[in-house]
Amino acid sequence: MMTQTPADMLGYSCYPMPTPSKEESFYDLFPGHNVASYLEAFSMHKTFAGKTIKDRIIFESPVSNVTKVDNLWNVETCTGTAFTCRKLIIATGLTSTPNIPPFPSKDFTPPIIHTRDLAANTPFLSSPEVKSVLILGGSKSAFDTVVLLSSLNKSITWAIRTNGQGPALPANPDAPWPLSNSHEIISMRLVSKMSPCIFEPLDALTRFFHCNSIGIKMVDAMWAAIDGMWRKTAGYERSESMQNLK
Repeated sequence: MMTQTPADMLGYSCYPMPTPSKEESFYDLFPGHNVASYLEAFSMHKTFAGKTIKDRIIFESPVSNVTKVDNLWNVETCTGTAFTCRKLIIATGLTSTPNIPPFPSKDFTPPIIHTRDLAANTPFLSSPEVKSVLILGGSKSAFDTVVLLSSLNKSITWAIRTNGQGPALPANPDAPWPLSNSHEIISMRLVSKMSPCIFEPLDALTRFFHCNSIGIKMVDAMWAAIDGMWRKTAGYERSESMQNLK
């Protein structure tokens, strides 16, 4: 799995991220294990009150119960450890629990694997006993799964509901010189002003691009050009299945 963010944008300013080697890079993007190594090194590089960030993390301790008594939070874990604190921050993420729909079955119960467990199940998926796989959903992880199973020569059926947002967008990694990849284009200040994003401050340039008829036409033309380039790269016309993705 490759990142979609250049190293200079991903690293913390107080602890620069080492530049990955050209051999394992792709348009100056790099494998996920580089990120894991960097974050682990970052968690140990500085000490606060005698402890690093990593020293403060307790692994393999799922929280089993949280209660509040007299303005104090009591946190219990499955390992039997308990903590008391005045402030509690829950940062488990939006997708920490896999969403696996129920499937009625009578005579056949196939193994159901969430993409979170894809790496751990790669030996099973690559075995000869697995001949065909159904993939549900159109997210980035679905693309990763399709690519993996295609490389393993499996028969793939990819199901994406038609009343949702559709599949994720395959983007062209190319970019004009001196940029290394297309992600650097959309990260430029000028292009960010032309993106309809609620986080962009409403200054004179933003007003011109989104509240002025000439600016709106410029924005439409830029995104139409990018859309055309990326559609051409994806090659949606090459088969009926690709037309469905389109």
